[in-house]
Amino acid sequence: MRRSKGFTVLELMIAVVLALVLGSALFMSLRQVQLLAGDLEGLMDRDENLKLAPALLAQWVSGAGNRRLVEAWPGISVDGAELTCQSDFDGPEGFPDGELAASYEDIRLEQGGDALRLRSGDGSPQPFLRRISEMSVSRKNDDLVSIGLTGSASLLSSDVEQLAIANVEIYLWNFRRNLFFEGE
Repeated sequence: MRRSKGFTVLELMIAVVLALVLGSALFMSLRQVQLLAGDLEGLMDRDENLKLAPALLAQWVSGAGNRRLVEAWPGISVDGAELTCQSDFDGPEGFPDGELAASYEDIRLEQGGDALRLRSGDGSPQPFLRRISEMSVSRKNDDLVSIGLTGSASLLSSDVEQLAIANVEIYLWNFRRNLFFEGE
């Protein structure tokens, strides 16, 4: 009897089926890891934006109202979930000039889609913080603004949306009660 070299067809078929089963199991486990990594990235992005938002908002909002008693702008106004901040910071030689001409002197914050959007001057709203699904704004008193942000992250591995909330209260130092009249 002659000894055969190599494998029989049956042995090759069994080897191919086993390789396919092992390959599909490996593919499924890698897919789950990929979904979890995407979920983690979304959650981290949401949390990072919610942690960054109070610092940015405090920087932009706290100075609102400079020269509001002399000029014809309110300084800060709340219209639903839109916050408008106006302040005359810039002019000749660094002094206020009575105009809201510079882009950072008239800004509007609003929530749109899944982002907090910023509109400067007459420009169009641009997203600057992603994964912010809701913004609420209220004036607590003359010199205090309360802003609530809800961050959301849709999980790829399930149909659940994970929410987180950040609240910030911003003191408006230009709205403090002055001892002296603010005028020219």
